[in-house]
Amino acid sequence: MSPEDAEQIGILGLIQAARRFDPARGLQFSTYAMWWIRQAGQRSGPTAALLVQLPSCVLWPCIRHSFTLNTVRTESGPDGVERKQREFEATDPTLAKRWPFYVQARRIESLAERETWRRAATIRDNVSAPDARLTREQVATRVRAAVERLHPRYAEIVRRRFGIGCAEETLIGIGNEMNVTRERIRQLEAKGLAWLRDWLADLVPDWWLDSESADDQISTDKSFVDCLT
Repeated sequence: MSPEDAEQIGILGLIQAARRFDPARGLQFSTYAMWWIRQAGQRSGPTAALLVQLPSCVLWPCIRHSFTLNTVRTESGPDGVERKQREFEATDPTLAKRWPFYVQARRIESLAERETWRRAATIRDNVSAPDARLTREQVATRVRAAVERLHPRYAEIVRRRFGIGCAEETLIGIGNEMNVTRERIRQLEAKGLAWLRDWLADLVPDWWLDSESADDQISTDKSFVDCLT
């Protein structure tokens, strides 16, 4: 992290020391404050330094392992690091599976770039935030309202294709029922989703709306309706 950010964390510890300091105990304020500043750095520093937050059960064991690897690298070089890593994977396979997420999180410095956003999206936290359910319901309401604004034919195809209030259906199945070709259903679906992307643009990053590949486009379309299924 930058020196300025580290200084701010130290100041938070200094403020806490000033609030709790009791001169009657006969301690020097500098000695007392040093303990609180160190505690603030140890508790908040690693969390604040990572742009992508990791659960504590992943973060702190990985930090301790990282310090261990640095010590081994100094004493034994790269060969010692590889040997220690193999021992780590054998003795704690659960944490070893989480280690790549920690390594990815340390490499992410900005979410402004497309590649770093993709890397961040692969790091999952199984613990839902307290407001996650409410946010999901709000997004679902927005999507349903946007689908209702579509032309009835577009809306019906989007609902049936993505299973909004019904089972998902294929292009061929919908086309056979409407007496049109599979390609025509795909075209109508694309038009409907184009309207949804315009109306719901604030729900996804801007660069998702300018996807360059077919796979990216599918991910964009699914992001609007996955919360409903």
